[in-house]
Amino acid sequence: MLNTKIHRITLAEKTREISITCYSKNTMIDIDSLSGGEQMSVALALRLGMASLLGSSNLNFVILDEPTTHLDSERRKSLVRVLSQLTDMSNDSRPIQFLIITHDAEIFEDSSVEKIYQFEPDQDGTRVIPL
Repeated sequence: MLNTKIHRITLAEKTREISITCYSKNTMIDIDSLSGGEQMSVALALRLGMASLLGSSNLNFVILDEPTTHLDSERRKSLVRVLSQLTDMSNDSRPIQFLIITHDAEIFEDSSVEKIYQFEPDQDGTRVIPL
């Protein structure tokens, strides 16, 4: 999972309180001991897992808002690779589509991302520029 030592994550609810537990191969890892990038990787894994569970019969569409915040350059590239693999693995005739909102356009260099748009403020509103 995005080049971390974490091999498994569990999510449990206790009276509206959510508990997240991370596991390496043989050990439980306290989430507070993880770096900011590792915590972000856990959050992304949970979001993608929930999107898969909740959206499996719908549009196969996931929106990620600034998913590269707190990720180092290696994990940013890994994120794009993982998302590309998820798109390729889709069993459905409709591949999973990702809308990634980011200020980090460099993550798409050398990737198989099909379309990138830049949004810029304009005196008439917002200008959309295909890149």
